[in-house]
Amino acid sequence: MIGLSLLAYGFALLNPASLVLLLLGAYGLIVQLFPMVMGALFLPRLRRASVMLGALVGSIAYLLMDFVWSSPLGWHAGVWAMLLNVAVVALCQVCLQPRAQGHAVAGQEQ
Repeated sequence: MIGLSLLAYGFALLNPASLVLLLLGAYGLIVQLFPMVMGALFLPRLRRASVMLGALVGSIAYLLMDFVWSSPLGWHAGVWAMLLNVAVVALCQVCLQPRAQGHAVAGQEQ
């Protein structure tokens, strides 16, 4: 374990740019949780399905822009994925109808 840690430390010293790229890659995915956090704190009307779909679409878009094709205008892929995430959340909020309360579940009586 100590040998592997020393090897990783040596690699980081020899190529410090890889640490920056690693952090940028991690933050690109973590930022997809932003609408969930903001919704939980300030927008209680956000539906769970909307923010989950937004996070899924944003994460997939980030991974595709980071590994498959380059992001437009030279911006970081996390920025584009976040914009897409927020757009999907807003679109789902408008288009998806909330479930009606009080409906019986199949096999249960009210």
